[in-house]
Amino acid sequence: MKAEAGISKYTKNLINALSEIDKKNEYTLFFYTSSKERRRIFSEKKCAFIKENFRDRTLIIPQYGFEILWNKIGLKFPPIEFFSGKADVFHSPGYRVPLTKKAKLITTIHDLTRLKIKEILPRWIVEHFLSIVRPAVSRSDKIIAISESTKKDLVEIFNIPPEKIKVIYYGISQNFHPIDDKEKIEEILKKYNISKPYLLCVATSLGKNKNLETLIRSFKVLKDKYKVNHKLVIAGRKSEEYEVLYKLACDLKVEEDVIFTDYVPEDDLVYVYNGTELFVFLSLYEGFGLPPLEAMSCGLPVIVANTSSLPEVVGDAGILVEPYNLEQISESIYKVISDKTLKNNLIQKSLERSKKFSWKKCAEETLEQYKNL
Repeated sequence: MKAEAGISKYTKNLINALSEIDKKNEYTLFFYTSSKERRRIFSEKKCAFIKENFRDRTLIIPQYGFEILWNKIGLKFPPIEFFSGKADVFHSPGYRVPLTKKAKLITTIHDLTRLKIKEILPRWIVEHFLSIVRPAVSRSDKIIAISESTKKDLVEIFNIPPEKIKVIYYGISQNFHPIDDKEKIEEILKKYNISKPYLLCVATSLGKNKNLETLIRSFKVLKDKYKVNHKLVIAGRKSEEYEVLYKLACDLKVEEDVIFTDYVPEDDLVYVYNGTELFVFLSLYEGFGLPPLEAMSCGLPVIVANTSSLPEVVGDAGILVEPYNLEQISESIYKVISDKTLKNNLIQKSLERSKKFSWKKCAEETLEQYKNL
């Protein structure tokens, strides 16, 4: 099963929240693809989004068709209204921005990972991403950045006037909360071959930007220096980097204590969060960083890298570490799992901090941008 990335979660939750708070405006959900499989999935799921003032338009065209016409070839026709119908505002929830006739354009930029740590990515990926984002930020009348960190990067990389960018944070699904059902937690943990006690890291995929090699090396230091009996659970889709990470665990002789679950759907993931006593996230770059927020919502102490948006999201509720400092990371982990007072203090801070983020608030602030345009 494919992991649900941040943009998918954002789009789904924003639509649902807008449908709850706005009964006045009319919304058209515009979807296009030539893939029969994607159309099938969409037709199954779209009924959940079609409310009384929401409708949908589906266009059978190759997924990258508009991108090729507008961005690669440079055509100035056709405008998106030709397909979607008349609109006052067109909101692109993820990078790809159309040409419009009269509609004002809003684009949400989630992160610029491919441009901020491009040295660890193939050149063609960086260039392709740049070819999408550059016209998107240029055409847009307003840009929504999901963190101050992303806004800062947009200004620096594309020389965008700061006033053109509005920061609107992600929300957090109500599915993520503390759970006391120990039997259900054990049932789910058994499903993924997880045994307690364990440390947890959740990632959409196992890409290099998630800095999982450092996490495994830090775990090795933790085991050798502090003699803990914890496992390390890494929940994320097994991409091509999995073999590299597993080999590293074998080389460090911790392969029996490092558990790769592959993708865990949200309904199970909340129990995996609730089964652990500490969440660790050492990502090198995040536009927002949903996993730490999900962990905090479940009442977990969190340790995150002091990079990009992570300090902004976690605030003073978690422990910040240098992303490559093995000694600091392992020592911080040991302090949390061995100091009950510290752990309980972080748990309370996590629960309070997570209350500051909601999809309703995200939708209200987004709707305000529609009205302003």
